[in-house]
Amino acid sequence: MEVQHLRHLLAAVHHGNIRRAAEETNISQSGLSRSIQSLESRFGVPMFTRSAKGVEPTVFGLCVARRAEIILNEVARTNREIKNLRSAQVGEVLLGVTQNYAHYLVPSVLANLHKIAPEMFVVIYTGGFFELVNRLKSGEIDLAFGLFAAMEKTDGVTLIPLKEHHSRVVANAGHPFAQRPITSKDLSDARWVTLASDGFQRPFASFFQSRGLPPPRQVFQSDSLDIIKQTVREIEALTVLPLEVVHEELARGEVIVLDCEAPAEVTQVGLMHRTDGYISPQMRLMMAELETATLNFAFAT
Repeated sequence: MEVQHLRHLLAAVHHGNIRRAAEETNISQSGLSRSIQSLESRFGVPMFTRSAKGVEPTVFGLCVARRAEIILNEVARTNREIKNLRSAQVGEVLLGVTQNYAHYLVPSVLANLHKIAPEMFVVIYTGGFFELVNRLKSGEIDLAFGLFAAMEKTDGVTLIPLKEHHSRVVANAGHPFAQRPITSKDLSDARWVTLASDGFQRPFASFFQSRGLPPPRQVFQSDSLDIIKQTVREIEALTVLPLEVVHEELARGEVIVLDCEAPAEVTQVGLMHRTDGYISPQMRLMMAELETATLNFAFAT
């Protein structure tokens, strides 16, 4: 079995069409068909069912495709590491970070890491919790850091909780809620601007549903904390953010923290890696730096 066979299989799964898969991988249709047949012969099972409409992966094809994605990512990673070693760059870490930590704590960790290992090459991806979990499982990233969301299953991913993290309900200084006590019903009736990730949206909705209330109207969702903060400063909408993210706006009196329960108020912050993945010395160094910074950071409550 060759790596190229796996590329051909993935292209056929993606397109559901041999002609388009062949065009993507710069091979003839007959050549791609022979490549897939080679895999079928090796495993003794059909990879696809064929019809006039195209091809559809069998359960065996989907199983191989899942592994093929990880294998191809690892091959690409190995090629990059060899290239980095040739150019005197020592080691590489592909790090995923949940959106809020891209703005604080992580930048200072990276600056300190550069002093310790100046030749180390780091690539940063930001995203929601579940997006990063999927990137870990597929081998697109080595390590992830940030806020955890509740997972029914953690198959394939190891979670390392480090510390509790607290968020609060934030509004602009002129919001009507600043002048009176606030109930959960008030929060349900309000307009909101929130993080778009599933890792936030699930506990946000659950907060209201567990109190017999409908989830509130959301003006919009974004994966940009800067957009969320700017919008909350300018319109009568609520959001939920860690105080570290809005400390400058609080100091300037542009926003206030409401005295009420907060949806998704208490979460865990920590590290994640693929359970069966290789943890390189560079990854261990990154994990140690992130753990030290997290445990020493004074999270506002």
